[in-house]
Amino acid sequence: MSDLKYTTSSTLLKRANTVAELGDLPSNGVNVIVQNKLGHYLLVHDGKKWSLPGGGIKQGETSNRAALRETLEETGLMVIGKLILVADVQLVIKWKHKVLLFKAIDWNGIINPLMKDEIREARFFKPEQIKDNPDIYRAQRVFIQIFETAYLKLPLPVYALASDPPVIEW
Repeated sequence: MSDLKYTTSSTLLKRANTVAELGDLPSNGVNVIVQNKLGHYLLVHDGKKWSLPGGGIKQGETSNRAALRETLEETGLMVIGKLILVADVQLVIKWKHKVLLFKAIDWNGIINPLMKDEIREARFFKPEQIKDNPDIYRAQRVFIQIFETAYLKLPLPVYALASDPPVIEW
C-alpha cells in the first residue's frame, strides 16, 4: 500500500466530529476497530474476505448504536465503555459510501458471531498479517492504515478519502 497523503483543514475536522452530513451520501455505514491486549485486530469473514466488524446504519439509528449492534452481531462481543470516532471516511466502490470508523476502547465476551448467515468466522490478526493481504478487503486495510498512521499519532477524528494512495485531512 502506498503512503498516505496529508492535508490540514479545520472545516474537515469539524465535519469529522459530526454525523450531520450522513444524509448527503447514498450509503452510510460504520466499522469498528477491536483490538486485544497484544494490539491484534479483530476481523470477520463474510464467506469471501475478511473485514472489520461493521455494516449499515439503520433508519433512526445513531452511528454509535449501529457500531455497538454490528460489533455484537458479527463477533458476539459487547463493547463496554467508550467508542471513539477515529475517522469519517469517504470511498467509492460501485457507489459513494460514507463510513464512520470507530475504536472500541474495551469489550467483553467470547468471540462467537451471532449472524451466522452473514459471518462465517471472527478472529484476531497481527498487524503485520494485514498489510497487502489479498484475503482482506482493500478498503478495510485502508481503514486500518488510517487508524495506525493518523489516529495513533494524533488522536483526533480525521476525514479520509479511501483512494490510492489514501488521503487524510485534519
